[in-house]
Amino acid sequence: MKETLKRKITNTDDDNESKKDKKEKKPEVVSRLMAMYESLRRKNTPTEDKFKLIDEVLAITTSKQSEIIFKHDTVRVIEMCVKYGNEKQKEQFFNLFKDNTVALATSTYARFLVEKLLEYGSKEQKRKIIESFYGKIKKLIKHKGASSIIDEIYDKYANASQKASMVEEFYGPEFAIFKMSTGRTLEDILENDPKKKELILKYMKDSLSVICQKEVLKHSIIHRALFDFFKYSDLTQKTFMIEVLKDGVVHILHTKEGAKVAMNCLWYGTTKDRKSIIKTFKTYVTKICKEEYGHLVLLALFDVIDDTVLVKKALFPEIISNLDEIMLDQYGRKVLLYLLKPRSKSYFIPDILKILQQGDGNAHSKKDQSVRQCELREAVLPDLLKAMVSPIKDILRNKSAAIVLLAAIEVSKDLAESISLMETIVGLIKKPLKFHEAEPGDAESDASNTSHPICDPCGHWVAKSLVQQDKIRIERGDSALFSKLVCDKVAEGTLADWAGVNRGAFVVISLLETGIESVTAHVKEDLKFFKPPKEKSKGLEILTKLLKS
Repeated sequence: MKETLKRKITNTDDDNESKKDKKEKKPEVVSRLMAMYESLRRKNTPTEDKFKLIDEVLAITTSKQSEIIFKHDTVRVIEMCVKYGNEKQKEQFFNLFKDNTVALATSTYARFLVEKLLEYGSKEQKRKIIESFYGKIKKLIKHKGASSIIDEIYDKYANASQKASMVEEFYGPEFAIFKMSTGRTLEDILENDPKKKELILKYMKDSLSVICQKEVLKHSIIHRALFDFFKYSDLTQKTFMIEVLKDGVVHILHTKEGAKVAMNCLWYGTTKDRKSIIKTFKTYVTKICKEEYGHLVLLALFDVIDDTVLVKKALFPEIISNLDEIMLDQYGRKVLLYLLKPRSKSYFIPDILKILQQGDGNAHSKKDQSVRQCELREAVLPDLLKAMVSPIKDILRNKSAAIVLLAAIEVSKDLAESISLMETIVGLIKKPLKFHEAEPGDAESDASNTSHPICDPCGHWVAKSLVQQDKIRIERGDSALFSKLVCDKVAEGTLADWAGVNRGAFVVISLLETGIESVTAHVKEDLKFFKPPKEKSKGLEILTKLLKS
């Protein structure tokens, strides 16, 4: 007959002893176990000695499970044994507690033993622990302690079939009681029996709307259940669930399914719902920008919110004040690029664009998409350009950040801030490749070819790209051209110096290819001072051919 662990309940009403008296009356078994714990946790205790100690703990635990497992100090001894025990010992501890995992998971202290059994147990032991929670997932996810175990199992240990078995308990009581040998997704269930759809979605709506409180919303398994619901529900059901979720969207967008649920809330939510969602993002904007899935929710938000003034006031201050951090992040810069060049195939893969297109043509977005995009870009662009002036030296040495710089300048259309930023860049590159000997303490005394932007892998690429963008600026009638700024600002002979190094030669080539007569004439005039270096380079080879043609 299986033993069921029960917590010992003591009567404290008549307990008037002091803490000192209680310590003096600590059971002998507890003292022995804690002494063993001290030896087990020491790194210098030999492995064989640890195995002997663990055997002693096993002997004590076998007869006193309930007294040991639910106490904060003694349960740590068992956890240590599971961590350092050999395979046989781990199996013995597993057999002691395998029939009581639910009781352990709902215990304040014993739940940590379940975590250790999952972490250090065998594949078969993990499987048995996971299956021991079947039928109780929906109940345990609402328990403060046990929910962390369920979430850890779902995120780290369960395979696709086991995950499906866990999630299907949110589809209705029958799916919690009758388990298939392989887990069924909602798609599988509805494909085999389409008539169940209405009943399942009604059950999910009723149950999820009750349990979706802040603490429960953070769990991945809930995100998956919500995603299943939104995937198959009708507009009325979606609207109902959005009302429930709108103040908690910020807590679910860090997972793949959670982010998709958040997008659905934005796509199908009313104007009022969307405003509520935006308000919850305050103080979290930088964090969301840098999340693998969370940043996609911001892109979806930019697509559907008509009130661009609200977006500017609620989100942009945090983006601008943390620009350095966001621009250097692989996901953060996607947010900036989407504001500058939305739906650009140069920056966003087709799969992402396909997801975002699901929000197009929704019932609550009235503005033309191009108007909305333009308003957002104009709202963020001046501040973005100004914010890049100070860290420009670092940006010119970081290609990830430079991509944002180039996109911002390309779409700026003669903005004063854009012209100022281009002039700042020209101010950095116009200096000679090598400075003459400077006075001690001169900031320029340590400058050399290796530190000059034109000789830098990223710096020369930025300069070349800005020159190439002049074709776009000419087409739209801009007055300020980067190539002309370069020709006006750099000293005589500087372009000849650039031509002498491989990367610099490519910048000179881009100037010659602009097709701007005054620029090409200036470059050819300056190259009269050019003395080809002894070492040939690819850039010099192309430049030479270009000049001869």
